[in-house]
Amino acid sequence: MSEESYIRTGLANLMKGVGGKLYLTSTELIHKSHAINVQRGTVTLDLADIETVESP
Repeated sequence: MSEESYIRTGLANLMKGVGGKLYLTSTELIHKSHAINVQRGTVTLDLADIETVESP
């Protein structure tokens, strides 16, 4: 996905110790971990599958 199609981007932790960048598109929420993390990779969630959002 090209950077132009991101609605919003920012830094985020997927879980404790797994930092990276969070990308919001019109259909997905994507977390891409930093290369220095032991656990690397990309997690993609379809927005249609998210039922609730809570603030900590």
